[in-house]
Amino acid sequence: MILRIASIFFGLFLFLASSFLIYAFLVPRPLDTTDSSIFLKDGKTVNYCDLPKLDGSSKLADDIPKAYTPGCGYSHIPMPILAECSEPLAEGVVDMRGLWKGISGRKDFLERIEQCGNRVVVTGHNLIHDFRLDGTLRNGARDVGPACENFNSAILFKDEVMTFRLFNLFDTVSRRMDGRNMIFDENPEYRTGDSLVISLPDQEIKSHYKFEDGSVAYLTGGNHIGEMATVRGREIKRSSKANEVQFDDFGTIADYVFVVSSESDIPVEAQS
Repeated sequence: MILRIASIFFGLFLFLASSFLIYAFLVPRPLDTTDSSIFLKDGKTVNYCDLPKLDGSSKLADDIPKAYTPGCGYSHIPMPILAECSEPLAEGVVDMRGLWKGISGRKDFLERIEQCGNRVVVTGHNLIHDFRLDGTLRNGARDVGPACENFNSAILFKDEVMTFRLFNLFDTVSRRMDGRNMIFDENPEYRTGDSLVISLPDQEIKSHYKFEDGSVAYLTGGNHIGEMATVRGREIKRSSKANEVQFDDFGTIADYVFVVSSESDIPVEAQS
């Protein structure tokens, strides 16, 4: 009986693995609708501090053909794909546009992000990912990976975080703004501001409390130091100013917010 169950699972594994390999390397890529003119000049010549105005005065996101990676990767950075788009960002979408360079962790990290409407184009590592922020595979990043394999990711925007979900099953990477910096996270399960409960001395993660609307927080500074409150919203500042967190009757900066599960998590000094 055990051998039969094991053989069923092994057969299922082989089926899934072979299906993935067929999709990754044998399934034809979509029809390439990329505007070939973006490869005529080098994108390094562009001033990325001069961002297009999203005032609705010119083209919409739908007016510009979807771009794809040429072959297995471009030889030089293409010109911006959404340069002529002025459609305002969709409701709830944070402006992440610009040229981003790694300053910690992956210091070789360099990518360009373009946005208009709910469309985003991420260009970097010799690849172009052109997609919509609607959480569907149909409008997701259908392109090639570093090994020239086919891949398909759905991209959603929630709680001011842009998350890539491989085949809409697994979170792979996320991007979010933190003041003037962009946080690129290859383990989006845990995000800045979340609280983790770990065991000692083995340091295993026992609990994970997310920093999100509805979370219970203990305030470590400001006018309400020592109080408990429920998070009702957050405001990301694209500047040197601290990000802000809103509660029912007041607000404070994110540095003063410590997420807990309940008031019992806060140690109280013994009374003498």
